[in-house]
Amino acid sequence: MPSVLVNKIKDQAEIVCAQFDSEHETPEIIWTGHMRGQLRSTVEDLTHEWSQHLWNDEDFELPRGFHMQYPELAQELYVGGIYIRLYLKDPKFPLRNPKDSLEGCLKMFFVEAKYEQDRLAGKEVKRNDDEEKYVDATQPDNLKENVLSTITSGIACLLKSTPTLSEHVAMLDYPKKLVATLKAAVKLAPQSDLTMSVIRIMHDVGEEGRSER
Repeated sequence: MPSVLVNKIKDQAEIVCAQFDSEHETPEIIWTGHMRGQLRSTVEDLTHEWSQHLWNDEDFELPRGFHMQYPELAQELYVGGIYIRLYLKDPKFPLRNPKDSLEGCLKMFFVEAKYEQDRLAGKEVKRNDDEEKYVDATQPDNLKENVLSTITSGIACLLKSTPTLSEHVAMLDYPKKLVATLKAAVKLAPQSDLTMSVIRIMHDVGEEGRSER
């Protein structure tokens, strides 16, 4: 079930029930009748399996790493609680927690930036599961080559739609990381997508920060 609905269950159970039976496509939630049916079918199957284990006095647990796989989400980049494609289409959408969304995007940006630096240096790019597990994101395999520019656009939209986020970024360690990444990128390839992406983010952080004063 979408995390947006899960987070509301405790305090807004009736609203969640109504939303569960509705169709949604926003930067924070994609939910269709097919996805709803798929979830119900899976829950029924698991409930039956659990009852069989219970009847046989056996322990039951979900398979390691189990999660629902919806075809509707197969092509969506989901980072920091938002679907980037839909957010870029509607950057004025009122996000529940834009700070968390921005931090999620920045974390993913630096992970992808490291991979891009390895690629520019001629090294074999190996995705590190230990590193990626700290990034709350899912991405389709066919987007991995373009994810850096896509996530950069998401960061830019977040900074422009919520100018106060620039101050939040400045209070964290991200400016230092941006400068270090820029130095490395310029040394490897001054006109690379990585260089342009870092410059774009630094410009937007500074631009929105100045507009607040």
